[in-house]
Amino acid sequence: MRSQEAIPSINSAALSRLLAVFAALLFSVAYFAISLRFKGPGYLADEVGYLLNAAALTGDRIDGASSYHFGYSLLIAPAFLVSDNPKIIWPVVQALNAAMFGASLVALYAVGERLAPEASTIRRLGALIVCALSPIPLVMAGYAFATPAFVLVYILSVLALLEAAENKGALLAHGVLVGFLFWVHPVGAGVIVASLAAIVLVAIRSRTWVVPFCAAAIEITAVALYRLVLSPALVQWMTPAGFQPQLHYESFDLANVTPYVVWEAVIRGIGQLSYVAIGTLGFAVLGFAASLYAVFKAPRPANRAACAYMTLSLLGVVGIGALMFAATPATTRPDHWMYGRYADGAVLPLLMLGLLTTGYRRWAPLCILIPAAFVALVYITPGTSDLALSRSGLWPGLNLVNLVSFWPATLPDGTTLAAAILLGGVIAALAVMLPRWAATAVILSAFGLCAYTQLAWHHRVLTIVSKPSDLPEVVRRSWPSGSCIGLDPDLPENEAWRVNLYKFHLHDYDIRRMTLDDWQARCNGPFISSDFTDVRAGTKVATRETNSGLLLLSVFDRPITAPADIEGLYPPGSACLTSAKCFVRDVDEIVRRQHTQVGRFDGGVIRTTGTPGYLVFGPGLPFEAGRYTISLDADIAAAGKSYIDVIDGTTEIKTIAHFDLDGSATTFEFDLSEPVKSLQVRIFVDGGATMGVRGYTLSSND
Repeated sequence: MRSQEAIPSINSAALSRLLAVFAALLFSVAYFAISLRFKGPGYLADEVGYLLNAAALTGDRIDGASSYHFGYSLLIAPAFLVSDNPKIIWPVVQALNAAMFGASLVALYAVGERLAPEASTIRRLGALIVCALSPIPLVMAGYAFATPAFVLVYILSVLALLEAAENKGALLAHGVLVGFLFWVHPVGAGVIVASLAAIVLVAIRSRTWVVPFCAAAIEITAVALYRLVLSPALVQWMTPAGFQPQLHYESFDLANVTPYVVWEAVIRGIGQLSYVAIGTLGFAVLGFAASLYAVFKAPRPANRAACAYMTLSLLGVVGIGALMFAATPATTRPDHWMYGRYADGAVLPLLMLGLLTTGYRRWAPLCILIPAAFVALVYITPGTSDLALSRSGLWPGLNLVNLVSFWPATLPDGTTLAAAILLGGVIAALAVMLPRWAATAVILSAFGLCAYTQLAWHHRVLTIVSKPSDLPEVVRRSWPSGSCIGLDPDLPENEAWRVNLYKFHLHDYDIRRMTLDDWQARCNGPFISSDFTDVRAGTKVATRETNSGLLLLSVFDRPITAPADIEGLYPPGSACLTSAKCFVRDVDEIVRRQHTQVGRFDGGVIRTTGTPGYLVFGPGLPFEAGRYTISLDADIAAAGKSYIDVIDGTTEIKTIAHFDLDGSATTFEFDLSEPVKSLQVRIFVDGGATMGVRGYTLSSND
């Protein structure tokens, strides 16, 4: 019989790490599964900017230069090597996001082991699970924002600094990671400043300067290489000759930094710290306090350097973001004053440390004092009244993706923003004072409510703003991959953002701005415009989007192939393909907008029910003066005293035209002598009418 000493056993530390890896894997799968409901990018500047960078890095020639750094794009570029099909690329991007967050959790556990070695395995695993359930990874895995890359690289840089005491090469790895953070996002500059301070601390404590100097040189070289060589080269690659790049952000100009801008940046920075305190239920504040204490008292020099790096990194990221918004015009939206998306990149290690440490509850008052200071400073500072913290109706104008952990977004809509901020601070201050089990329950409840609200917000953005039509599908069915696609260089802003979405969906085509003459002379594909004056001899409108009005032009004899069930486009033969001023309302849209008073939906038809009233009304949109035709798609068995009228207004109504209905007439013409603000086409039916309406078209005769 073998002795007890001879039986191999698994080291408890190794087992806990194995459990952490297993948990991270499970969470990665969960992040991916949750994000799969979102079928494409929702933010047509940020997300599309990162995606187009990734496509360009794999060789696609796209007119899509932007201000977005390409470090994250490098990490998702493999998705564009897997396939050219956006329906495959997008879930691969989501899978890569989930993998980055999963790897971040593994690294975060290792950071927790080194910063709080006295904590038990159960406690460390519990803290990891709480961090994993934070809205930061849970929500952001479904977007193509830089957050997954920033979180991963930043946590790895903390871990590398913790390893630097035993392995000098780890300090060089830290330098590489921090330098790459600037490639991921410009607020990485704040992390670089924090890193340089930590590297100096390492050098002083170790009394060696060569390796720290090399690490610092790597970071500075990475910034210079990106700014002076790599970024200009990519911008040039993504900008057609003769045109300027369409950069989303203006260059930061120190000349704009006035004393008022600095003061405004201070307020915005306090706003971001308020978000951190509220969004982590105060535990990042405790982590910040523990980290600050460790800078001076930690027994291991590496821990002192890493904690200095963590505290300064958060302040650096917040400071860079606050100054950028303060120095940029037209950034008065409330979410730009509490901007959380930048701070999210550096908050998880502090949250982990706050969950693991005890003895810092005396810092709890900061959780309410910081938000209270923010609200007070906004109220007393001239020029900030447009934030409207006291308005009734909390969320209009507030972009929740910038406040992903702001759980007070679940409060009733009548709550004022000031009240939400102050209440969030009070609850955060109370949460850190609770027993650990109760605090965990509060944190997880807040995270769950926040994630639910954020996922609903994401769905709303995709449905209302960023749902693609079948325009890319028409292009793919009618022109081979690699064909030239001309873009009108003078597209209005809204249409230009819409085209951004299609640059992703058509990334494997040669998309670039050009004049109409150049397109006709040397382009073998379609031309995207919004101006009917671009339709000239030898060309035609191949298709047109119903919501945006975007036109897809082709040469006249080019056969166009469209899906059988066209989504978001006018069908072949529609009057809207030849009339600039045109509007179509079908049954699905009527039902979705509840623009029927007495109708019954019956398989693509709105039918009368024997009740008198308006079978159809709407749309309530502005129309220009001119002569118009209503083309009614309906089956009328018995009309009775039913009629169609055209009115302007909703409360004060002006009748413009009136037509009696019968079984024969399906087109009706009328004149608008002047522009109207709220035109409605109404179909009134009496109790004896029998008819079914499939929709109508309102088109201009001009």
